[in-house]
Amino acid sequence: MGGPGSGNWIRSKQKIPVSQCLSIDIREFTASIHRCISGEFQWRNAIGLDISSVSYSLLPETKTLPLLILSYYRCGQIQNEIIEFTKSTLFSRGTRWWFICPACKKRVGKLYLPARTLLFACRACHNLTHRKQQKKSSITWFII
Repeated sequence: MGGPGSGNWIRSKQKIPVSQCLSIDIREFTASIHRCISGEFQWRNAIGLDISSVSYSLLPETKTLPLLILSYYRCGQIQNEIIEFTKSTLFSRGTRWWFICPACKKRVGKLYLPARTLLFACRACHNLTHRKQQKKSSITWFII
C-alpha cells in the first residue's frame, strides 16, 4: 500500500503545479498600499462555478509596514492569516513591495494555497512547480 510499484508511490514524487493552487499576487495591492481597503478574492472553475473565496483587509503603511489579513474557510475550519509586507528600493529610486512568506520569512511576489493545505505560503515552502518545469524533454538520437 503506497510502496514501489503502486500508483500512489509514483504520484507522490511529482510536484503540484502552481496553476492548480489558489494564489494572491502583490501587484493586486501595490496601488492601494497607503489606504485601508477590504474585499474578497474569488476563484472559479472552467465553467464559472465558485471554487473558493478569501476575504481580506489591508492595513496601510503607517509607523509600521502594511499588513494583509486573510480570512477563509479551509478543511472544515475558518482560517485567519496575517501576511506581512516589506519593501525594497529600486535603482530608479522607486519602491518595490513584497509579501513576507509566513513559513520561511523570505520576500516573495506571490503566495499560494494548494488543495488540502491550511495556509498561504511561497512556492518553495509548498514544493510547487510551474507546468513548463514538469515536462520532460524528449531527445531523439540518430546513429549515422
